[in-house]
Amino acid sequence: MTHNVPCRDLRPTHGQTMSKRQLDRLLKDIEQHGVREPVKYVVDSQGHKCIVDGHHRWIVARKLGLPEIPAQEVQLPIGGYKDEKDLEYYGE
Repeated sequence: MTHNVPCRDLRPTHGQTMSKRQLDRLLKDIEQHGVREPVKYVVDSQGHKCIVDGHHRWIVARKLGLPEIPAQEVQLPIGGYKDEKDLEYYGE
């Protein structure tokens, strides 16, 4: 089920992998149409909402100053995330 989650409550599990040009296109699309696909997140054992799909939508939402973003809670394993160790991020 999709619901709105405050952007500040979500944690990235990796950094930006899109080029600046791709990110700018996504920014313009979200400005015009809003976030059309929800960010997917997993709640870890400490209660943190860790993004597992939609990092770039979340980055753009923050750049645009959106207070909330459509999101959906999912369970591990999903994609390349097998367990909680895969959720660790050592970036900013």
